[in-house]
Amino acid sequence: MNPPSSPPLSPGVIANSFSWGSQHPSYQVDFVAQNTGRRVALTKRRVRWRFGYPNAKALEDGKTGIEARGEEHEVSLVWSLTSGKKSVVFDNQEVHSSDSRASTFEFTWSRSNLHVYKIVAHATGTGPGGRQYDLLVDGQSYFNMPKVFELGLPNAGRGAAQGRQQAFAGNAQHNMQQVYGGQGQHRQVGGFGTGFNTEPIRAPRSPQEEERELQAAIRQSLAESESHLNRQKTKLHSEDLCAERGYIYVNGYDDPPIMAGAGTIGVEICDQVPDLDAVIVPVGGAGLIGGVSCAVKTLMPDCKVFGVEPEFSASYTAALAAGEPVETLIEPTLADGLAVPKVGSHAFQMARHYVDETFLTTEREIAIACLRLIENEKLVVEGGGAIGLTPILPGGPMDTPEWKGKNVVVPICGGNIDTTTLGRVIDRGLAADMRLVRFVATVSDRPGGIARLTSLLAEEEASVKDIYHERSWLQSSVSNVQMRCVLELRGPEHAKRVKDALDREGYPTKWDDIEDPLNSGDIKGTACLPVV
Repeated sequence: MNPPSSPPLSPGVIANSFSWGSQHPSYQVDFVAQNTGRRVALTKRRVRWRFGYPNAKALEDGKTGIEARGEEHEVSLVWSLTSGKKSVVFDNQEVHSSDSRASTFEFTWSRSNLHVYKIVAHATGTGPGGRQYDLLVDGQSYFNMPKVFELGLPNAGRGAAQGRQQAFAGNAQHNMQQVYGGQGQHRQVGGFGTGFNTEPIRAPRSPQEEERELQAAIRQSLAESESHLNRQKTKLHSEDLCAERGYIYVNGYDDPPIMAGAGTIGVEICDQVPDLDAVIVPVGGAGLIGGVSCAVKTLMPDCKVFGVEPEFSASYTAALAAGEPVETLIEPTLADGLAVPKVGSHAFQMARHYVDETFLTTEREIAIACLRLIENEKLVVEGGGAIGLTPILPGGPMDTPEWKGKNVVVPICGGNIDTTTLGRVIDRGLAADMRLVRFVATVSDRPGGIARLTSLLAEEEASVKDIYHERSWLQSSVSNVQMRCVLELRGPEHAKRVKDALDREGYPTKWDDIEDPLNSGDIKGTACLPVV
């Protein structure tokens, strides 16, 4: 059986472009190689391709992505840097070996007279990109095959913007109108390079922006309806517009090409962290974690994928309990970008299959995560983008010996935070960290009484942020006065030191926390109320 002719390899990076159709009966799962191959031993290198054939029946039934996967195989090219020996391994069985030191290597073989495979590897010069590899499956270059996440999706490409652009590129000349319901970056990518008219129908990111949009009345649809004031109403209003005007509705977290774009994050994580142990992903509408978990579990089945969502917006947790997406009561949260009352149906089915566990996190933990990123990484991140850090912070569910020293990746995704909210988040983080504390002390109302208190605080290196005295609500001696103090400290140990010093000098104090862990000597981050 003569193998089909092989298309030549061009120098430089091998392009990843395709169009789904019957002429491409196979798909790619992953390709593992560096410029000179992945090191598998001190003197060996390896290139690995994983590919498969889709389930024709599943495609006919309208299945997409992972639901359309079928028979899959793995091919590796391994060579020695010392002896020059090259081996081709198909599904863990060696099918060829050669001692040739030639710069170009080609080998063709068939399997059960059904499919013909060919490996091509050749040098194109020195330096990065100086060697190229390709696997041809029935004459089709591996790099022209659709990715596993794109099965059944018309031309879904890399990233949410490119995926949506290619999915409708064939209809660009028909002046189609797309309606985006939601907020964030999804609304910005609809008309990227396609010539579409896009109409973002979304919830404003801040009250200030809401006021500006109302005053400007940018769109007639916004002027006619208040649907943009609520995410769920936004979605319903957008769907109504689609029905009335023939638009295409693009769900920001439940649209298959959007989810395929989110999956490329997982692909890049696996490429950059080959010894990955876990990934922690924020959960709102579940589109991001659905795409990322599908990619990670496909490429690294042993890797753990964890989700995190705010306890004030636990729509995914509620869906897991009910077995399907359900309407959930949403309360105001620092992670407002994740405040979705009902997770997407496609996203939920994807996530429930691949995500190992989902954690709920408190507002205090979200504030501390934002603060840690600002102070340690110099990153200004919104609550929904920083929430993935909370499980690995001290006291978090993954702060255990099991995860010490492991490779855990946390995507930092989201910077839509206005300056007013950012200030509040910082103050709440400082308060939760006990670097901003508040207490009431009773002092003498005679001259020098307040001075003695502040002198004591200065001796203990406590910085007074705010101080206020009141007489009317004190029910003890008329010669005393209450001092409400807000201090900037270095943390729980410093707070304990200040408390002990006040006790030694005989100052009756009351700290804002009802249980008052300071009095019991148990210094925790919840000791004082946030100061906002």
